[in-house]
Amino acid sequence: QKLFPFGILPIVGALADSWGRAPVLGLMGGGLMLACGLSALDAFTDAAWGNGLVYVSGCLFGLAFQPKDSILSGAVADLMGDDMVNKGRTFVVLRTVDSALSFFVNIFIYMYLCEHRDSYFLAWMAFGGVALLIVLVVVTCMQETLPQHLRKAVDGHAFIPLYAQGQSIGLVCKDTVLILQAVMAFLFYIYLLGYMTTKTSYLTLIGFKMEEAMLPEILASASVFVLAAVLMPLITQIGIWNMSIIGNLMFAAAYFFAGPFTLLVNMSGPYLAAVMLQNAVLISFPAFQTIVSQRLGPEDQAKGQSAIMAIGTLGAVVGIPFYNQFLFDATSHGLDRAKTPIVSMCLALMCAAIAVAVRRVAWVKQHRADPLDWPSSPTNRPISGDQL
Repeated sequence: QKLFPFGILPIVGALADSWGRAPVLGLMGGGLMLACGLSALDAFTDAAWGNGLVYVSGCLFGLAFQPKDSILSGAVADLMGDDMVNKGRTFVVLRTVDSALSFFVNIFIYMYLCEHRDSYFLAWMAFGGVALLIVLVVVTCMQETLPQHLRKAVDGHAFIPLYAQGQSIGLVCKDTVLILQAVMAFLFYIYLLGYMTTKTSYLTLIGFKMEEAMLPEILASASVFVLAAVLMPLITQIGIWNMSIIGNLMFAAAYFFAGPFTLLVNMSGPYLAAVMLQNAVLISFPAFQTIVSQRLGPEDQAKGQSAIMAIGTLGAVVGIPFYNQFLFDATSHGLDRAKTPIVSMCLALMCAAIAVAVRRVAWVKQHRADPLDWPSSPTNRPISGDQL
């Protein structure tokens, strides 16, 4: 599911920067419908074809779902231009809407799990209906944001994965800030998806029931609305660069609550961790998207975002088997049970350190280009030790 997007993301980014955002989002929605349909068929036939449909639908989910953030980032850049603060606010709004939908979906999943049904057919049909709704919204309501003068025919070479990957990586390698952002994305996908794919097993290991493992997610999704309301007017004072640092530190704190705090202090740790994780995403992901967008030209927005996301998917390919095969042990005892959140906490602290380095590199590059421009805005001043 994560390996396929590595080759496809640069192609999708090139298409979104050539054909426009809406057509590609519509294709992604169609792919989600097909993936949900195959999953429903697998449930209806009681896995008559073994794991074949599971693998095919998993690949389709990766292909159809993963590129959406890159395409939406391009659409935001089309509308906001170089306005860094309002671009950051827009990404926060999108992330908040995402959390709102996750809130209702998690409630649905929790209620469905509590019924202990033998088949997930109806659930997959419901998700297929949501995918159909995405297609209808894109086709009937979404206006194209890519300027007409940037739309063009796609070179045939752009459909060759290796060629598209080389072009996109070359785009990233032109800027030290983008290179460091790609390193952060690689580590982020390792520790986030590595932990997320073992989280339910970890929670059941320490005493949660299967359906109870959804409760922290429901609480966390609801908490995002509070932080979003507080964060929106403060983005100018906090600064996009500082949001990146703070978000990674919040990830580290979340894994501390999930692991050592839960096992040594109190079982409320998973709830605190889920709240911290959701809010860390709300802070760090919009900052990441804004920083990357500011380093790219209007004709390369989706390509650049897709290139870095593709590098991140390699982190998922490394992290998921590493966490599941080597770190997590269902027979462990004591603090050994918390190896997955502890490793994630260390990697999140590494990302926070890289975010500080990115902030410094960007300041040096801008100061050399225009010594009078960088310090003029409160959001662009170098972070001090006291602030950190």
